Amino acid sequence: MFRITSNESISPELFGYIRELLPDGATILELGSGEGTGELSKFYKMYSIEHDRRWLNKYQSRYIHAPLVDGWYDVEILRNHLPGDYDLILVDGPPAHNKNLSRSRHGFYRNIGLFNTKVPIIIDDVHRKYDHEHLLRLGKRLGKEPKIFTCKDRKMFGVLK
Repeated sequence: MFRITSNESISPELFGYIRELLPDGATILELGSGEGTGELSKFYKMYSIEHDRRWLNKYQSRYIHAPLVDGWYDVEILRNHLPGDYDLILVDGPPAHNKNLSRSRHGFYRNIGLFNTKVPIIIDDVHRKYDHEHLLRLGKRLGKEPKIFTCKDRKMFGVLK
């Protein structure tokens, strides 16, 4: 049973979607770590890109510490430490409350060449204007039609596959 104890986690609906999409033992690359990492790591091999040292090594994941540079993860660290193989990308960071809100997750778009875009990509929090725009721009760039899911708490996540 998926349990969360704070708003700093993925929704139960997103967790359920991932459980239906991926078989146990698959590999997830997540941008931004939180309580959802702990739940997902019970079923999947996790790689977590995280800027905040307080979240490092809290759960069963291979953490990549990448401080924020210009509102997004340090690109040089990502270039040197991203795993070569994964089955899904979950974009749930950096946090939207950072002062470079309009750039925070758009860094993924600007640096998409670092990632394997043949796997499903999930963008969390697309109920927020900037994240919704990011999903649409990314879908257009990759030639993938975004699907948007609404959760019980009215939050939303988008999927490109």
